Amino acid sequence: MSDSVSILLMSGSVRGGSYTRSLTQSIAACLEDAGQMAIHWCLHDKPLPIADPSFLKPSGSFQADIVQELVETAARCDGLVLASPIYHNSFSGVLKNALDHLSSRQLAFKACGLASHGGHRTSQAVDQLRLIARSVQSVAIPTQVCTDRDDFEIRADGIPALVAQDILQRLVRFCDEMVRFSLMLRTMREKQVREI
Repeated sequence: MSDSVSILLMSGSVRGGSYTRSLTQSIAACLEDAGQMAIHWCLHDKPLPIADPSFLKPSGSFQADIVQELVETAARCDGLVLASPIYHNSFSGVLKNALDHLSSRQLAFKACGLASHGGHRTSQAVDQLRLIARSVQSVAIPTQVCTDRDDFEIRADGIPALVAQDILQRLVRFCDEMVRFSLMLRTMREKQVREI
């Protein structure tokens, strides 16, 4: 078994130059620096149609090619990171819609990292995403990452860059947990398949 993992990172903001996207890119860079594969699915760049529940059956048909790509990517990955801006004390509707295209068939017994961006580093979005992770039988890792505007500097091109040292240090712990949990849970998934 390989000691490397592939992680799907879903950035739940459709705003160009979003803080959430920058946070997700920082997580991806941290994973890649540790020798892991990071697959960044930005919902600004790869929007999805509104989820149609009639396609959620395991029939093999998909609502659209882009949905099939998401489902197959999620099925192949060892874990996922869900990142969202905080909207009305919760996570974004576009991230909820993306998750509605997925199910426990793709996400059960996979590590799930949670991250959000909003005022005062509040945790409402990640708290609610923890419930979503549980509903698809994913295992949310203990460390979560919450940022606010003060954690970023705006570059000359107008794109925010994560610079807060305490958050960057937290990302290292977050990514280490993602790898450790993903490897442990991969072993569990493989054992289950052998026992069936």
